[in-house]
Amino acid sequence: MRVALEDVVVLDLTTDPDSSADRPVLTADRDQLLWAAFSRLPGPCQRLLRILIADPPLPYERVSELLDMPIGSIGPTRARCLQKMLSAMEGTSDA
Repeated sequence: MRVALEDVVVLDLTTDPDSSADRPVLTADRDQLLWAAFSRLPGPCQRLLRILIADPPLPYERVSELLDMPIGSIGPTRARCLQKMLSAMEGTSDA
């Protein structure tokens, strides 16, 4: 099957998506969605995620001390919290 050249959609790779005029609006929309989902998380999830995004990052030993949580529980708990946040963003009831 032959396809006419004018029927082919070409992705414009010369345009930087970060320079888009819509970027500030899209960023604000994304941030609003993220913070709304974050606010629906239980308090322990909010505390854990806030600590884990500290800049500079804290070692797991310090996170463990701050939250009185075993080091081996930090990663799995973070995964569950992020899943709850994703569910909240998708409008499901896992949060």
